[in-house]
Amino acid sequence: MSSSFVTFCSGVFAAVTVKLIASFDDIIWLSPFLTENISLKSRVQNVLVYTLVCNVQTYVAYLIATGGEELIDVFLKSNFGNNAISTDKFMTLLSGACLGVYAIFLTYEYYQEELLGEKGDDDKNDKGYDSIPPEDPDEADKAVKTETSALTDQTSTSYSEVDYEDNPVIDDEVTKEPNATRKTRDLFMISFLGSLDDLTLFIPLLVGKTFGVIELSLGTVIATSIIVIFCVFLVKCKPVAEFLERIPLCVIVISFSVGLLLKGSFMK
Repeated sequence: MSSSFVTFCSGVFAAVTVKLIASFDDIIWLSPFLTENISLKSRVQNVLVYTLVCNVQTYVAYLIATGGEELIDVFLKSNFGNNAISTDKFMTLLSGACLGVYAIFLTYEYYQEELLGEKGDDDKNDKGYDSIPPEDPDEADKAVKTETSALTDQTSTSYSEVDYEDNPVIDDEVTKEPNATRKTRDLFMISFLGSLDDLTLFIPLLVGKTFGVIELSLGTVIATSIIVIFCVFLVKCKPVAEFLERIPLCVIVISFSVGLLLKGSFMK
């Protein structure tokens, strides 16, 4: 076994270890995107997006390590002078601040789609009808009989007469995601912004030649696969999956944002 191969394997192992240490907490916010209440197609798409974003960040770390870190230092010193903070602290605070801004957007979206939507449904149910009721009692009775007849005809249809394989629209409605905020867009933004602080671990190790960018990229793929497997096993537990589904995504993002800001504030 050649020494170069051993060096490559040790670099990949180091990259896997560092990525797991830096991103193991991703299990908490990634799990809601992989619950069985979400269609299989969406779950696979979420896994691919998460893996892709994490891999892109390895190359961002490489670019910073090959000269970008010096530019950041120059920027900080030129703007803050002797009070300039370190690059590690800057990246951590930047990650927390960006997540905080996105959390505000998610909170507004949750308020619009969930809270106001539920209020609108309650108002409609209190009235007891969707449109203006007929003033004539006879017309009202006739409308009720018509709706009852239509409902009876609909429920009398046998499920065996429906060909689910030839009707993908029906299958899509059965597997429709219960939470509209669990979108690929949200996953992309959270995984990218929330992992900016991972660069503070990658960059020094890239500069110190602990591993190269290829080893880091391969190690990141392996580490993200391990994280995804943990998430899948976690959401297999029905109580856990139901609990995660009840937590608004904005609450999870706010928690991570606060955590990163506190972490950055205590860094030297």
